[in-house]
Amino acid sequence: MTSSQRQQFLEELLNQMPQLNSEQYQHYRQELDEKLARARSEEKSMRRIVAGAWGGTVALYIIVAVLCYRLKSPPSPFPDWFALVLAACVLLVPLAALLLLGLYLFKYRRKLSRTQAKAQQAALGELQRQLNELRAQLLPINKNQPPSPPQT
Repeated sequence: MTSSQRQQFLEELLNQMPQLNSEQYQHYRQELDEKLARARSEEKSMRRIVAGAWGGTVALYIIVAVLCYRLKSPPSPFPDWFALVLAACVLLVPLAALLLLGLYLFKYRRKLSRTQAKAQQAALGELQRQLNELRAQLLPINKNQPPSPPQT
């Protein structure tokens, strides 16, 4: 891709952003920053919940392993209902932790990524607005001056 094609591509890319006046843009950026802060907060709390769920799963498996090792006697020292509850926990706790991990990855993490992408687009929009202002300031100056020879 040549430099003129790159320049044209960049200008087309930047021109895709809607033109906003400074007051509208400031309001938009403020809303976007609030959304980003909320998304980060939600993602962080959900990440802690998921880590706690997986930590609880590991702790449950360690406790069950220790109980089984210490109580090796052939007649079961536990009542039948307790063994049933323990088996259900061993099966259902990792499943719940896996579901929480899926929820975190597909809802909270995705929401944070989308909000960050919108914030990056807004930053590009701000750069475009600044470039347009600089162009508007430089065009009258360049029209009044004769073109300077290239410097080597």
